[in-house]
Amino acid sequence: MKRIKMNPLKAFIALVLAFCTAVPGVYAELMPPTGESPYTYIPEGRPLDVDEYRKPSQMLDIVPNRPVVAHDKNGNRLYFTPAGKLSLRVSNDGKQEFSLRKGSVERDATGKITGTSELMNDTGKWVKKNEKGQAIGYSQTGFGGKTIAEYDFQGNLTKTTQYNRYGKSTEYVMDVMSQSRTVFDDKGRMTADVNFEGHEIAWYEYDDKSRLTAKVDGYGNRTMFNKQSEMTQTVDFAGRVTATYNYRKDEEGRSILASVKDEQTGNVTYYENSGRVTKNAQGEVVKDYYFEGSVLTCTFDREKQETTWYDLGGKPLYTTYNDIMVTQWLYYNGKQVGMWDQSDNTITVYKNQREEIKIKNPGVEAPTAETIEKWVTDGIIEDAKIEHVQYMQGEPWKQKPDLTNVIGQK
Repeated sequence: MKRIKMNPLKAFIALVLAFCTAVPGVYAELMPPTGESPYTYIPEGRPLDVDEYRKPSQMLDIVPNRPVVAHDKNGNRLYFTPAGKLSLRVSNDGKQEFSLRKGSVERDATGKITGTSELMNDTGKWVKKNEKGQAIGYSQTGFGGKTIAEYDFQGNLTKTTQYNRYGKSTEYVMDVMSQSRTVFDDKGRMTADVNFEGHEIAWYEYDDKSRLTAKVDGYGNRTMFNKQSEMTQTVDFAGRVTATYNYRKDEEGRSILASVKDEQTGNVTYYENSGRVTKNAQGEVVKDYYFEGSVLTCTFDREKQETTWYDLGGKPLYTTYNDIMVTQWLYYNGKQVGMWDQSDNTITVYKNQREEIKIKNPGVEAPTAETIEKWVTDGIIEDAKIEHVQYMQGEPWKQKPDLTNVIGQK
């Protein structure tokens, strides 16, 4: 008898579908706790746009016209239960997400668990954990399982989603930290980014099949995408390419990010085996990345001999040189409000994470984030500025430097 060699993932999926078809009710543990749309990611509720699917034939107990295996417009493979519930999602790079009754499990292309999402209580609150069981974020669901709010690992609200009256479509997504919004049209496509003052600062372009092709900001810079919605290039307002994204196919034909080239410096960051390294044009390593599992802990810049440390959510905390802190990022309730530079003892203060005001530090050490927030609230910052950069709809502008004012001194 001739032996047929089958991919392990395909064999597993075939076995699950065959078994679940033959045994009524076996899908109970794969279904979400509420009646979501069959075309919604579980449990996070990200919208799922199916444009191609295969209907079952010669199978038992399957509701007519229900898709069993589907592909979304980005090429991700989707597997459904007979009730129309999404049970497995396989992305283009081989990552897998299994949906369970009270959560989901994520695996990389090798089958290794990289994270989980678990239902915390009956109010729709979820916790997202890494492979070590550390909480790296939270989300709140509503409208039958759709995400309405997201939180960082410290519980700070970072994003909210506004749906229409019946929760069928997204109207906008709010970035709580910057108070900017991404607005959607009635087809579920992003149309524009709007800042906290109500000005449009970026726009999205699509082809005739509603596939994202470009994002253009208020400065004229463009981010380009291919038909698989993969980022390919960033181009500045003068038409100069600033970064190029390259992809490769693995043995299963999946598209995986291989490298990103900084066209200004010639440096290339390579992505290999869940790791990362940056090399210069001569092929010499200039930046190392250190991970604990899937969590980036620090990077080392070989040219500057500086180490930058990160928190669980990927935010930079501080940079050290020979174990001496030289730069520190300051966050208030998860929002970046300042950055301290030890070299000239200055503080860059951020308003809504965009408007920058540089001031002279009145003390020797970096102030706390709470102190900076009080300076902003009390209106002291404007009197102490030495440089002001504001990001709006057009070009950034700078006020003439005023070096005479320092906080606490006029």
